[in-house]
Amino acid sequence: MMRTVKKALSDRRPPAGPRAPATLEGARNGATLAPPSSQRARSVGAGRRRRETPVVAVSGPSGTGKTRLLARLIPLLRRRGVVVAVLKHTGHRHPFDVPGKDTDLLRRAGAVAAAIQGPAGLAYFGPPVDGVRALARLLPPCDLILAEGWRQEPLPRIEVHRRAISPAFLCATDRQVFAVVSDQPPPRPLPCFDADRLGPLADLLVARFVGAPGTRRRRSAGS
Repeated sequence: MMRTVKKALSDRRPPAGPRAPATLEGARNGATLAPPSSQRARSVGAGRRRRETPVVAVSGPSGTGKTRLLARLIPLLRRRGVVVAVLKHTGHRHPFDVPGKDTDLLRRAGAVAAAIQGPAGLAYFGPPVDGVRALARLLPPCDLILAEGWRQEPLPRIEVHRRAISPAFLCATDRQVFAVVSDQPPPRPLPCFDADRLGPLADLLVARFVGAPGTRRRRSAGS
């Protein structure tokens, strides 16, 4: 008799197979509703795109005035509501820390990196990172990153050119260049700006890379 009851109960169990997806009723009873995998992938991809900050290189030979240009361009972007960060690249091997300071002593003692923070700012001393986008991840949220130098990086690029420094134009061979600041016309049709009148260049950067400032503020590139 007991065997008969057990057999009858087993016959009433649903056949084994793939688990049915959780339903809304099941969710009310404690089950978790998971979105489809394609929807999750789209959601993750959209989040990454929202967080990625555009990086624009400002490149040209030494002496053409890249830092001077940035020092004039950044206030113009700020007046347009754009929060700007800057990355700089140098090929010169020289220490950034001050010999004898605590951070220098601790790194010489074997620390892989050292950082110091005070009421007005933060300084970080460590090994170089792999490329401009890895360095950009160290920055706070902003609308636009201007990277001085970085000629080897595949970035949209503003060329800074002066006839007295070099007759050759970078844009003649670098198709990443989308604008030129120069005292003479470039060899191919590109927007060209006067180094003393940078308002139109600021407008171009806002239109091309930022849109409505503040509404697209994201974490730094690649985070």
